[in-house]
Amino acid sequence: MPASRATSIQLDGDLDPARFAYLTPTADDRPASLGRLVQLARMLGDQAGGWEHLVRFDPIRRWRHRLQLDEPDGYQAWLLSWLPGQGTELHDHGGAPAVFSVLAGQLAESSVSPFDGRPRSQLVEAGQLRYWAPRHLRQLSNAGSAPAVSLHVYQVDGSEFGINQVGEMSRFQ
Repeated sequence: MPASRATSIQLDGDLDPARFAYLTPTADDRPASLGRLVQLARMLGDQAGGWEHLVRFDPIRRWRHRLQLDEPDGYQAWLLSWLPGQGTELHDHGGAPAVFSVLAGQLAESSVSPFDGRPRSQLVEAGQLRYWAPRHLRQLSNAGSAPAVSLHVYQVDGSEFGINQVGEMSRFQ
């Protein structure tokens, strides 16, 4: 179940690394550290012994568990499990930039481009990382036939952080 060492990161759609500084400012106007988010996601994903025993699959609703981090920098990490057919509504996480990694299975991601407002969809496989800019609208679901597990790491130091549900992706299609 652990992510491979060759984990790749995909930026969300049109996002360009040169644009991170203005897309992910923190409360004190420091750029959020995409590198630190990726590092934490890879480290936690590679330590399967530290999280595999925690995973539960709930047929009623998606399961989630906040991992304890030895991080003074304002990061949160969450494990989520997804049975086939489970998913989220279209949402963002306020001002918090994030990286998520699929640790097992696959997830379908639908998002709205922050640049042109067009919807797009893609499959995120085990071992892949995705970056989300603050206020980026997305919807995740397990459209496959096997359970999935994902890890979500957010930078929340002083950022407005929460789940802002918008509705269904079909509103944007």
